[in-house]
Amino acid sequence: MDLLMEAEDEDSLKLEDEDITDLLLLFLTAGFDSSAISTLWAIIHLTEHPEALKKAKEEQEVIIRKRPSDQKGLNLKEIKQMEYLPKSNEKSRQNAIAATHMRF
Repeated sequence: MDLLMEAEDEDSLKLEDEDITDLLLLFLTAGFDSSAISTLWAIIHLTEHPEALKKAKEEQEVIIRKRPSDQKGLNLKEIKQMEYLPKSNEKSRQNAIAATHMRF
């Protein structure tokens, strides 16, 4: 925790409290293969529903237009602005493969 609070990027900018909280939640909730499984089902859902993929892409494009042109990728604050994509991902979570995937 102390290291996260003291960390600086190349411009001597420190992480904001919200960023540190998000990182800690990520570390605490990361489970065995859960990210890979969630990503897989999200991709399956979006490829099976082209209208959902189109809406998700439009949502991202709106966010991208509002930021500096030299910024690469989406940051966590931008991802949190999305409303449609999380709803789409919720649909993909209904495929409960994780319940059958056990570690022995």
